Amino acid sequence: MPRSSYYYKPHEDLHKRYMDATAKDEIMQIYSETPFYGIRRITRELHRRGYRVNHKRVRRLRRETGLRTIYPRPHFNTSEPHPEHGIAISMDGRGRCRDNAKMERFWWALKYEDIKLKDRLNPSF
Repeated sequence: MPRSSYYYKPHEDLHKRYMDATAKDEIMQIYSETPFYGIRRITRELHRRGYRVNHKRVRRLRRETGLRTIYPRPHFNTSEPHPEHGIAISMDGRGRCRDNAKMERFWWALKYEDIKLKDRLNPSF
């Protein structure tokens, strides 16, 4: 066994540990304010707040803290009618929804980023 391997003691990078801890705290704060932010938006917000992190570190720290983004899961589709109602939805009269995508995105954002996450008992507007 080489002498260097025998005497090697791995050092802990205390600065990196400290930066990870502060970044975790900041991610928790961002998550409490906006739980619908994904990894990209959290990374952008951390950059705005002065942290030098990349998306891979944010992904790892979120995994370690157990945070998950709030968003509709794959089986959520606003364009499918409810089976009991029997209502057929046609976006533009031709069966296409391309020209309605921006409006769908607007209502989704309003619903999930504003209405469902804020307390509407005390309106602020």
